[in-house]
Amino acid sequence: MTSLKVSEIFGPTWQGEGSTTGQLCCFLRLSGCNLKCGWCDTKYASEGEFVEIREVIDHLYSLLPRRVIITGGEPLLQQQNLQPVIDAMHESRVIIEIETNGTIIPTLRNVSRYNVSPKLRNAGPNWLNMSVLTYFSMHTNAIFKFVCSKESDVREVGGIGLPNSRVWIMPKGVTTAELDESLAAIIPLTREYGYNLSDRLHIRLFGNKRGV
Repeated sequence: MTSLKVSEIFGPTWQGEGSTTGQLCCFLRLSGCNLKCGWCDTKYASEGEFVEIREVIDHLYSLLPRRVIITGGEPLLQQQNLQPVIDAMHESRVIIEIETNGTIIPTLRNVSRYNVSPKLRNAGPNWLNMSVLTYFSMHTNAIFKFVCSKESDVREVGGIGLPNSRVWIMPKGVTTAELDESLAAIIPLTREYGYNLSDRLHIRLFGNKRGV
């Protein structure tokens, strides 16, 4: 049987970011990423173990999920082997969200929502892939989430040209104090552009810890 390289599986907990913040869910975090962001808060996702797909499915079932968030790293690097997990969850009427950095076009089916998190200049080199972002913008089950800490970050988002109603601006920070500082800087322009605003609920509830 094929396998997935897994960093961690945990839950139940709450989605901490984006359009479904506060929804009860479980997380499947896959290992490996094709980017190296300077402010990455999940560097541990570069390491993981290969787990048979049946074991991944059974682990998720044991958590009695309503919603499964598949994240990373970059989960679309393993999308071929990921499909059986998604199909099993879909058959049980579990909602599937996939978090992706917006550099790979998905070939998956039965995904409820893509949370696309393109990386701005504040993450390092210019990793924006406009052809992939255009693909996601044409599919209504995708929203876009940007990490911002200053007004120039929000202006950079404005230059990309995505539908305002599907953009969420999120403060940069791994502590409550850092989140508050970023929020104070970005709220005025976020309102001016007509973007949605997302906090980082998991940081406020648990701090910058894994598996919670």
